[in-house]
Amino acid sequence: MTIHSYGSNAVLIRLDGGITDDNLSSIKNVSTQAQKTYADRILDVIPAYDSIVIRYNVEEVGYEELSQFISSIDLHEQTSNSSRELSIPVCFHSSFALDQDRVVEICNKPIDEVRQLLLSRSYQVHMMGFLPGFAFMASVDDALDCPRLSSPRKSVPAGSVAITGKQTAIYPVDSPGGWNILGHCPVDMFNANRQEPSLLKAYDRVTYKPITLEEHRHIADEVSSGHYDYNQHIIS
Repeated sequence: MTIHSYGSNAVLIRLDGGITDDNLSSIKNVSTQAQKTYADRILDVIPAYDSIVIRYNVEEVGYEELSQFISSIDLHEQTSNSSRELSIPVCFHSSFALDQDRVVEICNKPIDEVRQLLLSRSYQVHMMGFLPGFAFMASVDDALDCPRLSSPRKSVPAGSVAITGKQTAIYPVDSPGGWNILGHCPVDMFNANRQEPSLLKAYDRVTYKPITLEEHRHIADEVSSGHYDYNQHIIS
């Protein structure tokens, strides 16, 4: 672990190894311990795959004190699991799966096996970024390791479920993007008018639930009408 000053009121903590469960656990530890000890003196905590930025109130705590405290944290200490578990509906109809042929070719597996591999595990939200409500989730099965498109799309439809490398994500809004699209989620992942605009947050654990095209249309209608119950996705 290395610790650096990051601007005038933040500290950057870096780990080695990229996307790993150990790094996720360590970052959660740093986040939990810092917020528990310094409470409202911490202004913001921004986790990533192998780093975390902590913004602090310079009138209440200094860089030296905070960095020394972080250095003393046992990264491998077991902390209470406060993560939520969610089940997110995904339709894999071919009209949504814009890159299924590409993934089938690269992975050398039939599309049914590709989908089953994607559905066979749950994914941890390691960080939020790129767009409001965009959750970077990992880790996808090694057999589905696909590079980004060589030429990103100028517009990826909101709700597109995609993979690249070890990662999977659901595009929260229409945006440019180069990940491999395999399906679509009819639930709006980000809505500024909700009390909690982003449906997902860091450290959530997500499982994809397959739905039919008819079920997709029904959910989309409920979302559009404002009568959708988002709490049904929270398992625990």
